[in-house]
Amino acid sequence: MQKMGYKVIPGDEDAPLKRMTLQPSSLPELFELKNGEWNYIGK
Repeated sequence: MQKMGYKVIPGDEDAPLKRMTLQPSSLPELFELKNGEWNYIGK
């Protein structure tokens, strides 16, 4: 399951809060994990 450049961590496909399990699959250095959410820090 891939969309919008994010991927769901294996095993969490059925998690109620998918946004908690999303992680950037491209340019991960432009994101940081804060409070369980990936935030875009690129400019």
